[in-house]
Amino acid sequence: MLKERMIINDEKNKLQIQEYLMKLLKNENCSQVDVRRTPLGTRIVAYTTTPGLIIGSKGSGINKIKDILRKEFGLENPQIDIQKIQNPLLDSKFVAKRLADLLEKGYNYKKLGNVYTQKIMSSGALGCEIIFAGKLSGEKSRRERFKKGYLIKSGHQAEVFVSKASAEAIPKLGIINITVSIIVNHPEREVREKLNKIINGDAEKKEKPKSTESKTEYTKEKSESKDEKPKEEKSNGKKKNAEKKPSDEKEKQNNVKKV
Repeated sequence: MLKERMIINDEKNKLQIQEYLMKLLKNENCSQVDVRRTPLGTRIVAYTTTPGLIIGSKGSGINKIKDILRKEFGLENPQIDIQKIQNPLLDSKFVAKRLADLLEKGYNYKKLGNVYTQKIMSSGALGCEIIFAGKLSGEKSRRERFKKGYLIKSGHQAEVFVSKASAEAIPKLGIINITVSIIVNHPEREVREKLNKIINGDAEKKEKPKSTESKTEYTKEKSESKDEKPKEEKSNGKKKNAEKKPSDEKEKQNNVKKV
């Protein structure tokens, strides 16, 4: 029982530290905070798009965070690591948090859904989905979904390859829940080939039958023209023979008269 209580208390402390730091670093575009226990002390990793704002000049920002963690949570040797997000539009937690902030500022959810799905796909994702649920417009709550590309919904592959995140926005009408799902990499080559055919191959597929039809028509015309030429020659020969026959009969008649 004592071990179980120790584990539960340890997990509670981790969650409290994560929530506190997320509130503290809200304006610094921090998307995620990981707390890990090590033999040397607690190691805290914060993922953000602007690491310079958190670090501060000569590490003054990190020193402030360390002092707060020592006073509030009693951590003896906190080690803080700031990691930069290379492509923030492929991070589901960052996108969900960003959408929540924009909804609270008064932006339209339809515009945000269409714009951000296009941005995520253009940044290199295989597929994405954004769901808004809550009081979007009016008193009744409803659900709107924006999707693009290829996305796995269930199974082991969904747990491994799809990154999901959720956030809450509190605009004037009421609470809106935002869930973002993004798939970046998939090991199967067939999936990527199908996607390329869907995205880029539709126009080519429509044009190819036209080219084949034109070739077949051209070959048919050639064959018909070849068949028509000997027919015309035969008909011309018959006409000539028909023209010759009456001339021969006239000559015979003249010879008979002379006699």
